[in-house]
Amino acid sequence: MKRLLVALVLVAMMMSTALAEVIDLAAMSTDDLIQLRQQITDEINTRAADPSDERLVPEGIYVVGKDIKAGKYVLKHYSDLFFSSFVVVFENLEAYQTKKLDRAAADEGLIVYQNQLRKGGSVYISIEDGQALLIDGGAILLVSENPSWAP
Repeated sequence: MKRLLVALVLVAMMMSTALAEVIDLAAMSTDDLIQLRQQITDEINTRAADPSDERLVPEGIYVVGKDIKAGKYVLKHYSDLFFSSFVVVFENLEAYQTKKLDRAAADEGLIVYQNQLRKGGSVYISIEDGQALLIDGGAILLVSENPSWAP
């Protein structure tokens, strides 16, 4: 009888552990999902942190000087899920929002740079404080041309 009781307790413990590992994304709010994505990105960057100052950047919009340091970078296509990623540098966040609301708006004065990175491709960019960097279609690897360890 004791063996049966111990076996039942062990099975119950294993089932609760297995159930605890499943994350119910559908039950999470948008804010919770964004926070989870940021935690995952931070963990990936912590694991990838090395003297070359490489960072994995998921798709999204980033304000230079706030989310990403201004500087010169090589952007490398990183995603296995997408054939290509689009990289767009806007004059500022307001320019991005204008273009997002009115896709027919003229690019002049809004877009500083745009490129499509194909699988395995890379591009060199220089971004300044206040500009907005849009990554669309998967993650990119951001490699600083001026690593923090350089003199």
